[in-house]
Amino acid sequence: PPRCGLAGAVTSVALISSFLFGYSICVLDTCGELIPVVFEWCNSSWRYDCLASRICQSLMNGSVYLGAALGALAAGRPELVARGARLQLCISDVLFVLGALCCCFAQGLQCLLLGRLVSGVGLGISAIAAP
Repeated sequence: PPRCGLAGAVTSVALISSFLFGYSICVLDTCGELIPVVFEWCNSSWRYDCLASRICQSLMNGSVYLGAALGALAAGRPELVARGARLQLCISDVLFVLGALCCCFAQGLQCLLLGRLVSGVGLGISAIAAP
């Protein structure tokens, strides 16, 4: 079989990184209706649409994008750029794992916001380092 060459490898990496970026956005935003029920933000075990729920969901979604902006800014720093994209991707992977663990064991909104912020920083770094 013929080898892909450099162009094929670059195209493959771009394709996979674009998929992972979109997948990360979807995973970080799809649990919006389940979380208020689990944490009972509406003082009910079945209701998910109330003012407190909307505010908390907005904070959770905003924290991901704020973290992504911070991660993108950090990925552009000369100190990190000089070390290469591989290190940036490894850092983003560690941040994804730490954010997921923080969200997994969250007992309240503050820990959930912290976990999503950390995951967002990993998302921002990977968005800059991967393409």
